[in-house]
Amino acid sequence: MNANLNYLHARMAVENSEKEFTLNDIERDIIRNHMWPLSPSIPKYRETFIVSIIDKYVSSREFLNHIAGKKGKSSVVIQSDERDKRSMER
Repeated sequence: MNANLNYLHARMAVENSEKEFTLNDIERDIIRNHMWPLSPSIPKYRETFIVSIIDKYVSSREFLNHIAGKKGKSSVVIQSDERDKRSMER
């Protein structure tokens, strides 16, 4: 992706998120810069760095699983319960 496409993706992702949720500055920065260092700006918060590193780790694992022939198996299992659903509805 070139810088213009990365900027467009980041801007659209923040705009789409703000249509559905009220975001604070940290959340906006995470969405805008989770693809760092490919994103056009440097993360401002440690939470953004953490999400960026975890994003790279998970996508690398999924890619390597795919290469190894473990197609369709995700390296991360996300579990939710009623408490998570209620907090998302607020």
